[in-house]
Amino acid sequence: MIDYICEINGSLKIGKNIPGTDIPVVNENFLFDDQPDYAFLFSWHIADELIPKLKKNGYKGKFIIPLPKVKIID
Repeated sequence: MIDYICEINGSLKIGKNIPGTDIPVVNENFLFDDQPDYAFLFSWHIADELIPKLKKNGYKGKFIIPLPKVKIID
């Protein structure tokens, strides 16, 4: 269900996989090029900071915030 995980430019995690999976870690620019319908925010605790930044950089999809209660944000 999760195709990839995005990290900010310069992260040492880029080019690796999530441990125990085949899920690759890619540069966040991949999100803007790929434009999936939904982005799952694992960093839910800073969603208020991340969402405006990602939208400003060109992401047009919706966001899934998992905690404290699951919600979808346009």
